[in-house]
Amino acid sequence: VGGLGVIVIVVIGIIVFTSVFCIKNSFDISITEKIKQYGMLRSIGATKKQIKRNVFYEATILGIIGIPFGIALGFLASFILVIVSNYFLGGEFISGSGIKLEFSFSLVATLIAIVLGIVTVYLSAFRSAKRAAKVSPIESIRNSANIKINSKKIKSPKVIKKIFGIGGDISYKNLKRNKKKYRTTVISIIVSVFTFIALSSFMDIIFRSVKEDFKTTEYNLGVYIFNPDNKTRTIVNNVLDGSVKEASYVMNSLVRIDNIKNSSEYEGAIDYYDINVLALNEKDYKDYIKTLNLKYENIKNDIILVDTIRVQSGDNKNKMVRRFDYKKGDVVEFSLENKKFDMKIGYITSSRPFGYYTYDTEPYIVISEDLLNKHLEVGLVKVVVNTTNPNKLQDDFEKALTNYETEIYNVNQNYKMVNNLYTLVAIFMYGFIIVISLIGITNIFNTITTNMELRKQEFAMLKSVGMTTKEFNRMIRLESLFMGFKSLLYGIVIGVSLSYLVFRLIDQDILTYHLPIKGIIISIIVVLLLI
Repeated sequence: VGGLGVIVIVVIGIIVFTSVFCIKNSFDISITEKIKQYGMLRSIGATKKQIKRNVFYEATILGIIGIPFGIALGFLASFILVIVSNYFLGGEFISGSGIKLEFSFSLVATLIAIVLGIVTVYLSAFRSAKRAAKVSPIESIRNSANIKINSKKIKSPKVIKKIFGIGGDISYKNLKRNKKKYRTTVISIIVSVFTFIALSSFMDIIFRSVKEDFKTTEYNLGVYIFNPDNKTRTIVNNVLDGSVKEASYVMNSLVRIDNIKNSSEYEGAIDYYDINVLALNEKDYKDYIKTLNLKYENIKNDIILVDTIRVQSGDNKNKMVRRFDYKKGDVVEFSLENKKFDMKIGYITSSRPFGYYTYDTEPYIVISEDLLNKHLEVGLVKVVVNTTNPNKLQDDFEKALTNYETEIYNVNQNYKMVNNLYTLVAIFMYGFIIVISLIGITNIFNTITTNMELRKQEFAMLKSVGMTTKEFNRMIRLESLFMGFKSLLYGIVIGVSLSYLVFRLIDQDILTYHLPIKGIIISIIVVLLLI
C-alpha cells in the first residue's frame, strides 16, 4: 500500500507539473495577445492590482468551466476503464479467486480533483498576472515588451544551410531567437516521449520476466499434501490418468545437519542447517540416478547431496556457489527431534530431480525410499505432474483429497492470472501515458498555432522582401521539424536511460536488456505526425 501511495503521488505530481506548463502557456499566449489592451487600461489609470485581478478573474472563469467538465470526463474515463479492465480479467482466474472491478463515485477523489484543478489554474495564472502588471503603458501600447535586442549575432551551423538552404537557416535562427516561446512545447514533448518509452519498456520487461519464469517450470501441476498417511499414494495413483505425460511422487522431510562444513564461497554461514530431504519412490529414484550415471545397488544406502545454489553477490548479480564443503564419502551427522543418526554422502551433484529444477536457491538431499523408511518420517508429499489437461486433473485431485490439507499449484492458471494482473497494470499505465500525451498535444497546438498568429507581421516582412509561398511553407515546416528533432533527442535519451534503470532495478539475471526500439519508433512517428 505504501509503494502504491508513492506511485500515485508521483503520477499526480507529473500530471500537475505538465498541466501547469500547459495552462501557463495558454495564459502567456493570452497575455501576449492582449498586451495592447492592458497598456490602454494602464494608460487610463488601471493599477497593477486591477490588472492582476483581471488575469485571475479570467483564470476563475476558465476554472469554473474546465473543472466540472474535467470531473465529468474523469468519471466517464474511469467507467470505460472499469469495463475494459473487467473484459481482460473476466473468466481467466482460478475459481473462487477472481477479481472484478466495480465503478463507484468517490467524494474524496472528486474533492482532491477540484483542489488540484484550482491549485493548477492559479499557479499557472500567477506568473502571467505578475508579468501583465509589470509592463509599462508605453511598452504595452507599442507592443515592445516582448522584443529583446541581443547584441550577440545568432549563428546557425553551416551544415543546416548546406542541407536545408536559406529557409533552414532562418528556421534555425527563429528557434534560437524565440527559445521561451517554444520551451513549453519542447518540454511537453520530452515528458511525453520519455514517459512512454520508460513505461512501455517497464511493461515489456515485466511480461518477458513472467514468460521466462513460467517457461522454466518443467511441470504444469503441483500438488502439496500435508501430513500424508498410508492411503495417500494409492489415492494419487488412482487420480493420475492417461493425460499425464510425466509425474513424480516426492516425500519430503526436514532434518538438521549438526557437523556442518560451510563452503568458503558461501557468505553468512551458520553452525547448523535445516535441510530438506527428498525421498523418491523406486521408479523415480532409478530414473534420477540413471541421469547421474549411478547404479542403484551402489547408491541406495547413501545420500546424494545437491548443494550448488544461486546467490546474489554484492553487485546484485546472481552466481552459482557450493553451499557446503563436503566431499564424496564424508559422513554427515543429522538430528530429528530427539533422534540422532549418520548418513554417508555417496554423490555430490548440481542436477536436481524432476519438479525441482527451478528450486535452486537452497540445497537438497536426495535419498531412496528405503533410506527414508530407515531414518525419517514424511511430513509432506509433493506430486508434480506434466499433463495435457491440468484443469481437469486439478478438479480430480481436489475431489479425491478432500480429507487432506492440500495446496494445488496450477502453472497454466497462475500464468494467466499473473499475465492478466500485469495487463491490468499496463491498462492503467498506458492510460497515464495518454493523459500526459494529451496535455503535450494541447501544448503543441497551443504554442504552434498561436505563434503563427503572433508572427504575422514578421511573415509579411519576409514575403515583402521576396520570399515565395513555397519557401515560406518550407521554412515553417523546418522550424517544426527542428523543434521535433530537439524534443525527440532529449526525450529518447532520457527514456532509454530510465528504461535501463528500471531494468537494473527489477532484473534477476533472467533477462538481457533490450533497447526499447518499438517505443522509440512509435514516439518518433507520433511526434513527427503531430508536429
